Amino acid sequence: MPLWPAFHRFAAGHRVGIQVATGAHPGYTRNPGTGEPALTATVTVRADKEISHDTARPSRIDLPVRV
Repeated sequence: MPLWPAFHRFAAGHRVGIQVATGAHPGYTRNPGTGEPALTATVTVRADKEISHDTARPSRIDLPVRV
């Protein structure tokens, strides 16, 4: 999944955490997951995420480093 470029300068010894989410409310309109228009929906359903991490379905995160 391509993402927009972002930047942050980490101090030596700091770690990076990754959070996977199906939305970013209130920054983006919620997707109700029902097919209803987002702005008038009255019902929402939970969205599940699945990240594969085996030989048949490998996953990876590329974090380019500039020095």
